[in-house]
Order: sequence, then structure tokens, then C-alpha cells
Amino acid sequence: VYGGAGVHLQNLVYALVDACGDVVPEVVKYGAQGHVSDGPTEIWSVPFEQRDGASEKVQMQAHLQWACRVLNLDIAYDVIHCHTWYTLLSGLLLKLLTGKPLVITCHSLDVRRPWKRDSLGAVYNYSRWIEKVAYEAADAVIAVSETVKADLETYFSLSCPVYPIYNGVDHLISASIPHVGLDTCLLYTSPSPRDA
Repeated sequence: VYGGAGVHLQNLVYALVDACGDVVPEVVKYGAQGHVSDGPTEIWSVPFEQRDGASEKVQMQAHLQWACRVLNLDIAYDVIHCHTWYTLLSGLLLKLLTGKPLVITCHSLDVRRPWKRDSLGAVYNYSRWIEKVAYEAADAVIAVSETVKADLETYFSLSCPVYPIYNGVDHLISASIPHVGLDTCLLYTSPSPRDA
């Protein structure tokens, strides 16, 4: 489990299983191609071939290739849940292709982190663009603080509800979530050492 997004994902999976019982979380993450079962959770690893020091064009190709690989997975799901801008293109494309609802957890926005241009170069323009397009197309957003919620409402024209769940993790909430009638939920997460 890596950083805030990883901790949030791990807790979200436990909360879904506790609240719904029959939910089968399908997690897609970066890693060597493969599939494993971990209790009720199905974990799909999809290669992300970004290399440190690669040109901006090669970095952008890596994001597009990863999104296409995710689209090719044979997974049935009811909800698409994304963390971090690295996963937003896949989530947005899946929403457009399937009509399934898209939920995004927001830990921070790149528009508030202009220093990332130093490490991402022109890919920073993509990260800002995909955040805007995906958040404005989302069906719901989880903000990890009131500050992040305010940023979302300041920088984007949201047409969906924003739910603040502090640090994106709330063990008490799982006890109060009613059964939502979902059989399977698709979750995305992506570790990025650059966001540490």
C-alpha cells in the first residue's frame, strides 16, 4: 500500500465488504501484468511503462497505453472509482463507454501544485486537463478535507455532490452505509513516488 491513495483504497475495500457483504471489489493497479484473489477482492495489475527521465511524449504515451490496457480487462462492475490523475483517463473512458457512474477521490489538485511542472514538464498540462474533464464529468467526488472540497468547487464547475471524508478514510462510516444493491465495484489506484 502506497501513500494516501493506497491507504484510502485499502480502507474503502474493507468498508465496501463490511457494508455490503456480497460486493466483490475489483482493484486495478500498476504492476506486472497479472491477476490475484485476496479474500473477496480481485486485484488486476496492469503494466505502466513510464521511465524516469523519459521525454514528455514518452510519458504521455505511457498514460494513454495504460488507459487502453485497462479498457481491455474483462471485468464486470457497477461503479468506477478512481484515485489520482494517473487513473482518471481510464475511469472517464470507462464511464463514457459503459454509462457506469464514476466516483473520484480527490487528495489534492495539480492546479494547486505548480511546482510539479518541474518534474512533469508538459505532462503537467495533461494532468490539469484530465482533472478538469474528469471531475466535471464525475457522478460523485470524495474530498479528503474541507480545503480540498473548497478547491474542487473553486477550480471546477461540478455538477455532482462532493463528500468530505477526512483523509479519505472513515472506519465508522462502514457501519452506517446501507446496502446499496451493488454486486461488484471497480476501483482504481496508482502509486506515484513523485506525489510523496
